[in-house]
Amino acid sequence: METIDRVDYAALVRNVDDCERFARDCLQEVIRNNPSPLLSAATANTKTRKSMRTEFRIVSLALAHEKTSGFQVCSHSTKNCRELCVADSGLAQIWASINQSRARKTVFLFEYRQAFLRQLIGELEQNRRSAENVGAILVARLNCFSDLPWHEPSFGCIPQLFAHYGQELPGGFVAYDYTKCHSWILNSAAPPNWHLCGSWSEDTKHQEHCHQILMIGRNIAVPFAIHGPYAGNRALMQPIPDKFRLLGTDFRTFCGDSSDLRFLDEGPDARGYGRVCALRFKSSNNAKRNAGLESGFVVMQD
Repeated sequence: METIDRVDYAALVRNVDDCERFARDCLQEVIRNNPSPLLSAATANTKTRKSMRTEFRIVSLALAHEKTSGFQVCSHSTKNCRELCVADSGLAQIWASINQSRARKTVFLFEYRQAFLRQLIGELEQNRRSAENVGAILVARLNCFSDLPWHEPSFGCIPQLFAHYGQELPGGFVAYDYTKCHSWILNSAAPPNWHLCGSWSEDTKHQEHCHQILMIGRNIAVPFAIHGPYAGNRALMQPIPDKFRLLGTDFRTFCGDSSDLRFLDEGPDARGYGRVCALRFKSSNNAKRNAGLESGFVVMQD
Protein backbone atom coordinates (compact mmCIF):
# COMPACT_ATOMS: atom_id res chain seq x y z
CA MET A 1 0.00 0.00 0.00
CA GLU A 2 1.28 3.49 -0.83
CA THR A 3 1.58 6.26 1.74
CA ILE A 4 -1.46 8.16 2.93
CA ASP A 5 -0.30 11.22 0.94
CA ARG A 6 -0.34 9.57 -2.48
CA VAL A 7 -2.60 6.57 -2.91
CA ASP A 8 -3.33 4.26 -5.82
CA TYR A 9 -6.98 3.69 -4.93
CA ALA A 10 -7.53 1.14 -7.70
CA ALA A 11 -4.80 -1.03 -6.18
CA LEU A 12 -5.80 -0.28 -2.60
CA VAL A 13 -9.34 -1.61 -2.90
CA ARG A 14 -8.12 -5.01 -4.12
CA ASN A 15 -6.96 -5.91 -0.61
CA VAL A 16 -9.33 -5.90 2.36
CA ASP A 17 -6.57 -5.52 4.95
CA ASP A 18 -5.19 -2.48 3.12
CA CYS A 19 -8.69 -0.96 2.95
CA GLU A 20 -9.22 -1.34 6.68
CA ARG A 21 -5.75 -0.05 7.52
CA PHE A 22 -6.13 2.97 5.27
CA ALA A 23 -9.61 3.85 6.62
CA ARG A 24 -8.27 3.53 10.17
CA ASP A 25 -5.33 5.82 9.39
CA CYS A 26 -7.69 8.38 7.83
CA LEU A 27 -9.93 8.24 10.89
CA GLN A 28 -6.97 8.84 13.22
CA GLU A 29 -6.02 11.87 11.14
CA VAL A 30 -9.57 13.26 11.45
CA ILE A 31 -9.50 12.75 15.22
CA ARG A 32 -6.10 14.43 15.48
CA ASN A 33 -6.89 17.44 13.31
CA ASN A 34 -10.60 17.85 14.16
CA PRO A 35 -11.38 19.65 10.86
CA SER A 36 -14.68 21.25 9.89
CA PRO A 37 -16.84 18.26 8.86
CA LEU A 38 -17.47 17.39 5.23
CA LEU A 39 -20.43 15.10 5.93
CA SER A 40 -23.81 16.18 7.23
CA ALA A 41 -26.16 14.19 9.44
CA ALA A 42 -29.57 13.13 8.15
CA THR A 43 -31.23 15.99 10.01
CA ALA A 44 -29.45 18.59 7.84
CA ASN A 45 -31.34 17.76 4.64
CA THR A 46 -35.11 17.59 4.10
CA LYS A 47 -35.02 14.43 1.99
CA THR A 48 -32.62 12.51 4.23
CA ARG A 49 -34.38 13.75 7.37
CA LYS A 50 -37.70 12.20 6.33
CA SER A 51 -35.85 8.95 5.51
CA MET A 52 -34.45 8.42 9.01
CA ARG A 53 -34.91 4.89 10.36
CA THR A 54 -33.37 3.18 13.38
CA GLU A 55 -31.61 0.55 11.24
CA PHE A 56 -29.72 3.18 9.24
CA ARG A 57 -27.30 5.96 10.05
CA ILE A 58 -27.58 8.40 7.13
CA VAL A 59 -24.91 10.91 6.13
CA SER A 60 -24.64 13.12 3.07
CA LEU A 61 -22.11 15.25 1.24
CA ALA A 62 -23.43 18.58 -0.02
CA LEU A 63 -21.19 20.27 -2.57
CA ALA A 64 -21.92 23.42 -4.56
CA HIS A 65 -24.07 22.43 -7.55
CA GLU A 66 -23.03 22.59 -11.19
CA LYS A 67 -20.24 25.20 -11.61
CA THR A 68 -21.30 27.65 -8.91
CA SER A 69 -18.02 27.12 -7.01
CA GLY A 70 -15.90 27.56 -10.13
CA PHE A 71 -15.55 23.78 -10.50
CA GLN A 72 -17.93 21.63 -12.54
CA VAL A 73 -19.56 18.86 -10.48
CA CYS A 74 -22.55 18.11 -12.78
CA SER A 75 -21.08 17.25 -16.17
CA HIS A 76 -24.41 16.14 -17.67
CA SER A 77 -26.62 18.90 -16.32
CA THR A 78 -29.04 20.72 -18.60
CA LYS A 79 -30.11 24.35 -18.69
CA ASN A 80 -33.45 23.70 -17.04
CA CYS A 81 -32.21 21.36 -14.34
CA ARG A 82 -29.63 24.02 -13.40
CA GLU A 83 -32.31 26.69 -13.19
CA LEU A 84 -34.63 24.47 -11.15
CA CYS A 85 -31.99 22.86 -8.92
CA VAL A 86 -33.20 22.29 -5.37
CA ALA A 87 -29.79 23.40 -4.07
CA ASP A 88 -31.10 26.96 -4.12
CA SER A 89 -34.28 26.15 -2.18
CA GLY A 90 -35.08 25.67 1.48
CA LEU A 91 -32.77 27.23 4.05
CA ALA A 92 -30.16 27.94 1.37
CA GLN A 93 -32.48 30.74 0.20
CA ILE A 94 -32.35 32.31 3.64
CA TRP A 95 -28.80 31.71 4.84
CA ALA A 96 -26.03 32.58 2.37
CA SER A 97 -23.59 30.71 4.62
CA ILE A 98 -25.07 27.36 3.47
CA ASN A 99 -24.03 27.73 -0.17
CA GLN A 100 -20.77 29.36 0.92
CA SER A 101 -19.96 26.26 2.96
CA ARG A 102 -20.80 24.00 0.02
CA ALA A 103 -18.54 26.08 -2.21
CA ARG A 104 -15.64 25.84 0.25
CA LYS A 105 -15.95 22.06 0.33
CA THR A 106 -16.01 21.89 -3.46
CA VAL A 107 -12.91 24.05 -3.80
CA PHE A 108 -11.22 21.85 -1.17
CA LEU A 109 -12.05 18.76 -3.22
CA PHE A 110 -10.62 20.08 -6.47
CA GLU A 111 -7.62 21.98 -5.16
CA TYR A 112 -6.52 19.56 -2.41
CA ARG A 113 -7.88 16.25 -3.66
CA GLN A 114 -5.83 13.87 -1.51
CA ALA A 115 -6.48 15.79 1.70
CA PHE A 116 -10.19 15.92 0.91
CA LEU A 117 -10.38 12.19 0.22
CA ARG A 118 -8.48 11.30 3.38
CA GLN A 119 -10.85 13.40 5.45
CA LEU A 120 -13.94 12.03 3.69
CA ILE A 121 -12.80 8.43 4.20
CA GLY A 122 -11.96 9.14 7.82
CA GLU A 123 -15.40 10.64 8.46
CA LEU A 124 -17.12 7.74 6.72
CA GLU A 125 -15.18 5.25 8.84
CA GLN A 126 -16.06 7.22 11.97
CA ASN A 127 -19.76 7.14 11.07
CA ARG A 128 -19.59 3.48 10.06
CA ARG A 129 -18.22 2.56 13.47
CA SER A 130 -20.85 4.66 15.21
CA ALA A 131 -23.54 2.89 13.17
CA GLU A 132 -22.11 -0.51 14.07
CA ASN A 133 -22.11 0.38 17.76
CA VAL A 134 -25.89 0.87 17.69
CA GLY A 135 -26.63 -2.06 15.37
CA ALA A 136 -27.16 0.09 12.26
CA ILE A 137 -25.90 0.27 8.68
CA LEU A 138 -24.16 3.37 7.36
CA VAL A 139 -25.97 4.91 4.40
CA ALA A 140 -24.15 7.62 2.44
CA ARG A 141 -25.46 9.96 -0.21
CA LEU A 142 -22.31 11.54 -1.65
CA ASN A 143 -23.95 13.49 -4.47
CA CYS A 144 -26.60 15.60 -2.78
CA PHE A 145 -26.23 18.40 -5.35
CA SER A 146 -23.43 16.99 -7.50
CA ASP A 147 -22.93 14.11 -9.93
CA LEU A 148 -19.36 12.95 -9.36
CA PRO A 149 -17.83 9.50 -10.02
CA TRP A 150 -17.01 8.41 -6.48
CA HIS A 151 -16.37 4.89 -7.78
CA GLU A 152 -13.38 5.99 -9.86
CA PRO A 153 -9.77 6.06 -8.55
CA SER A 154 -9.52 9.83 -9.02
CA PHE A 155 -12.36 10.18 -6.49
CA GLY A 156 -11.15 7.56 -4.03
CA CYS A 157 -13.11 4.42 -5.09
CA ILE A 158 -15.25 5.19 -2.04
CA PRO A 159 -17.96 2.49 -2.39
CA GLN A 160 -15.37 -0.21 -3.14
CA LEU A 161 -13.24 0.86 -0.17
CA PHE A 162 -16.07 -0.09 2.21
CA ALA A 163 -17.63 -2.91 0.16
CA HIS A 164 -16.17 -5.73 2.26
CA TYR A 165 -18.38 -4.74 5.20
CA GLY A 166 -21.45 -5.80 3.23
CA GLN A 167 -24.79 -4.03 2.97
CA GLU A 168 -27.06 -5.88 5.36
CA LEU A 169 -25.39 -6.31 8.77
CA PRO A 170 -24.56 -3.66 11.39
CA GLY A 171 -21.47 -1.75 10.34
CA GLY A 172 -22.25 -2.34 6.68
CA PHE A 173 -21.99 0.37 4.05
CA VAL A 174 -24.53 1.42 1.43
CA ALA A 175 -24.24 4.39 -0.92
CA TYR A 176 -26.99 5.73 -3.17
CA ASP A 177 -27.49 8.64 -5.53
CA TYR A 178 -29.43 9.98 -8.50
CA THR A 179 -27.41 10.48 -11.68
CA LYS A 180 -27.62 11.91 -15.17
CA CYS A 181 -24.40 10.06 -16.01
CA HIS A 182 -26.54 7.28 -17.41
CA SER A 183 -23.59 5.29 -18.74
CA TRP A 184 -22.72 4.33 -15.15
CA ILE A 185 -26.01 2.42 -15.03
CA LEU A 186 -26.22 1.22 -18.63
CA ASN A 187 -22.63 -0.06 -18.64
CA SER A 188 -22.76 -1.42 -15.07
CA ALA A 189 -19.81 0.81 -14.20
CA ALA A 190 -20.95 1.55 -10.65
CA PRO A 191 -20.12 -0.97 -7.90
CA PRO A 192 -23.05 -2.97 -6.46
CA ASN A 193 -23.07 -1.15 -3.12
CA TRP A 194 -23.56 2.22 -4.88
CA HIS A 195 -27.23 2.20 -5.84
CA LEU A 196 -27.95 4.63 -8.67
CA CYS A 197 -31.31 5.89 -9.90
CA GLY A 198 -31.32 7.52 -13.33
CA SER A 199 -32.36 11.17 -13.50
CA TRP A 200 -34.78 12.66 -16.02
CA SER A 201 -34.32 15.89 -17.97
CA GLU A 202 -35.84 17.78 -20.88
CA ASP A 203 -32.98 16.62 -23.14
CA THR A 204 -34.15 14.13 -25.78
CA LYS A 205 -30.97 12.07 -25.56
CA HIS A 206 -31.32 11.85 -21.79
CA GLN A 207 -34.89 10.62 -22.23
CA GLU A 208 -33.72 7.94 -24.65
CA HIS A 209 -31.17 6.83 -22.06
CA CYS A 210 -33.91 6.76 -19.40
CA HIS A 211 -35.93 4.44 -21.63
CA GLN A 212 -32.91 2.16 -22.02
CA ILE A 213 -32.37 2.12 -18.26
CA LEU A 214 -36.00 1.13 -17.66
CA MET A 215 -35.84 -1.57 -20.31
CA ILE A 216 -32.91 -3.28 -18.57
CA GLY A 217 -34.80 -3.34 -15.28
CA ARG A 218 -33.34 -0.31 -13.52
CA ASN A 219 -35.25 2.69 -12.16
CA ILE A 220 -35.38 6.37 -13.07
CA ALA A 221 -36.72 9.40 -11.20
CA VAL A 222 -39.13 11.81 -12.92
CA PRO A 223 -40.71 15.04 -11.58
CA PHE A 224 -44.48 15.30 -12.18
CA ALA A 225 -46.86 18.23 -11.75
CA ILE A 226 -50.38 19.44 -12.42
CA HIS A 227 -51.49 22.98 -13.13
CA GLY A 228 -52.51 25.00 -10.11
CA PRO A 229 -51.12 26.91 -7.10
CA TYR A 230 -48.89 24.14 -5.74
CA ALA A 231 -45.80 26.05 -4.65
CA GLY A 232 -44.26 25.56 -1.22
CA ASN A 233 -45.91 23.06 1.10
CA ARG A 234 -48.84 22.64 -1.30
CA ALA A 235 -46.57 20.73 -3.70
CA LEU A 236 -47.24 17.49 -1.86
CA MET A 237 -50.97 17.82 -2.65
CA GLN A 238 -50.27 17.03 -6.31
CA PRO A 239 -51.22 13.51 -7.39
CA ILE A 240 -48.75 11.19 -9.09
CA PRO A 241 -49.67 8.94 -12.03
CA ASP A 242 -50.08 5.17 -11.84
CA LYS A 243 -47.98 4.72 -14.97
CA PHE A 244 -45.71 6.72 -17.23
CA ARG A 245 -45.57 6.26 -20.98
CA LEU A 246 -42.13 6.78 -22.48
CA LEU A 247 -41.24 6.19 -26.13
CA GLY A 248 -44.26 3.95 -26.60
CA THR A 249 -43.83 1.82 -23.48
CA ASP A 250 -45.86 2.05 -20.27
CA PHE A 251 -43.86 1.81 -17.06
CA ARG A 252 -45.18 1.38 -13.53
CA THR A 253 -44.60 4.20 -11.07
CA PHE A 254 -44.17 4.49 -7.33
CA CYS A 255 -44.09 7.48 -5.01
CA GLY A 256 -40.56 8.62 -4.29
CA ASP A 257 -41.51 11.42 -1.89
CA SER A 258 -42.07 9.34 1.23
CA SER A 259 -38.42 8.29 1.45
CA ASP A 260 -35.16 9.18 -0.26
CA LEU A 261 -33.59 5.74 0.27
CA ARG A 262 -33.61 4.62 -3.34
CA PHE A 263 -31.77 1.36 -2.60
CA LEU A 264 -34.95 0.14 -0.86
CA ASP A 265 -37.16 0.67 -3.95
CA GLU A 266 -38.82 -2.20 -5.75
CA GLY A 267 -36.89 -3.89 -8.51
CA PRO A 268 -38.12 -4.87 -12.00
CA ASP A 269 -41.79 -5.62 -12.64
CA ALA A 270 -43.08 -8.93 -14.01
CA ARG A 271 -41.95 -7.95 -17.52
CA GLY A 272 -38.41 -7.27 -16.31
CA TYR A 273 -38.82 -3.51 -16.77
CA GLY A 274 -37.67 -0.97 -14.24
CA ARG A 275 -40.00 1.44 -12.46
CA VAL A 276 -40.43 5.20 -12.43
CA CYS A 277 -39.76 6.94 -9.13
CA ALA A 278 -42.44 9.64 -9.30
CA LEU A 279 -41.50 12.86 -7.53
CA ARG A 280 -43.91 15.74 -7.11
CA PHE A 281 -42.40 18.90 -8.58
CA LYS A 282 -41.50 21.24 -5.75
CA SER A 283 -40.73 24.94 -5.90
CA SER A 284 -40.43 27.62 -3.25
CA ASN A 285 -42.55 30.22 -5.05
CA ASN A 286 -45.02 30.54 -7.92
CA ALA A 287 -42.55 32.25 -10.27
CA LYS A 288 -40.10 29.37 -10.06
CA ARG A 289 -42.93 26.87 -10.28
CA ASN A 290 -44.32 28.45 -13.46
CA ALA A 291 -40.86 28.46 -15.01
CA GLY A 292 -40.58 24.77 -14.24
CA LEU A 293 -43.96 23.94 -15.72
CA GLU A 294 -42.98 25.65 -18.96
CA SER A 295 -39.47 24.20 -19.13
CA GLY A 296 -40.14 20.70 -20.40
CA PHE A 297 -38.11 19.37 -17.48
CA VAL A 298 -41.27 18.66 -15.50
CA VAL A 299 -43.75 16.10 -16.85
CA MET A 300 -47.24 17.59 -16.83
CA GLN A 301 -50.25 15.42 -16.07
CA ASP A 302 -53.62 15.93 -17.70
